[in-house]
Amino acid sequence: MNAQNTNSENNRKGCLGKGLRLIAVLLIVLIVLAIGGAVYESLAESAVSAQYPAPGQIVEVNGRTMHINCEGEGSPTIILDAGQGGWSSDWAAIMPQLSTNNRVCAYDRAGYGWSEAAAVKQSS
Repeated sequence: MNAQNTNSENNRKGCLGKGLRLIAVLLIVLIVLAIGGAVYESLAESAVSAQYPAPGQIVEVNGRTMHINCEGEGSPTIILDAGQGGWSSDWAAIMPQLSTNNRVCAYDRAGYGWSEAAAVKQSS
């Protein structure tokens, strides 16, 4: 009986050790994939930024960078805000028409278009 109990106990310990090694390997693979994804995203973002520069100006607002694109002269100044996750470029077709007699500015909300993400989560 003693030999049987010892064998059974060794088998359980062996299975437990194999299971822990498998979990450790899976965690390492997940960490490597996450790091690789972050590096890829950073490189892709840099490439896109170089290929598609902001059409307006990048300005600093409360320590964060934001994009604003203005056209025309006159008064009043019309401010265009693209809602529902839109960008300032959503107004590209309309801005020339509005800017014939007015100054027209479209901006990107924090985290959209060419504007830097906000430091804290924004409400809709």
